[in-house]
Amino acid sequence: MNKWIEKRVRRPRVLIGLAAAGIGVFLFWPLTYISRVLHGKYNPLESTVSQLELGPGSSIEKATFLITGLFAAAFTLGLYSYFKQRNEKLFVSGILFLILIGITTCILAVIPPISTNITGLIHTSLMVVIISAFPFSCFFLVQKFKKEGWHGIFIYTIIAGILGGAFGIGDMFFPESFFGLAERLTIANGMVWFGVVGTNIIRHVVKKDFRK
Repeated sequence: MNKWIEKRVRRPRVLIGLAAAGIGVFLFWPLTYISRVLHGKYNPLESTVSQLELGPGSSIEKATFLITGLFAAAFTLGLYSYFKQRNEKLFVSGILFLILIGITTCILAVIPPISTNITGLIHTSLMVVIISAFPFSCFFLVQKFKKEGWHGIFIYTIIAGILGGAFGIGDMFFPESFFGLAERLTIANGMVWFGVVGTNIIRHVVKKDFRK
């Protein structure tokens, strides 16, 4: 990272703002609810979130993917900037997978899930990338959390990674009538992790820099 940028990103208030983006990803749910209301005929238990991009509330859902992806990317920058030692390959790998999640989520906003053409295949492939990247990011980051003494986050990240992998595999075997529910459980698992880790970063920044 450029030293000029790094110096400013590591300022306490900037770090708090970036970490808060991990909590900001929860805007996904109320925005998706608005899209669902506008859509009308939509069964959240059966239909995927992406299908809302094809209804009357499509513009809101596209904006939802974009906002969520940007929040995920901002949170990742905050997590990367919080730790001073960045020469650890596992940690950097975990960060790269999180960046991949953020960027891919943004791309979903411009590629509709139309099942009858190539864009539908691309959209589905991108969803698979996101679902697969989260467990990998967790397992690459846990060692760093352990070394930093974040024991609660260390254990929780292992659990979240296992759940992410289990949900990802389970999505392939869920009956179609509950596929929407399975996808939402997968998304919620990842978002809760973002929120918990973001909150923990904020707590540590406040403790270090504002209570001296």
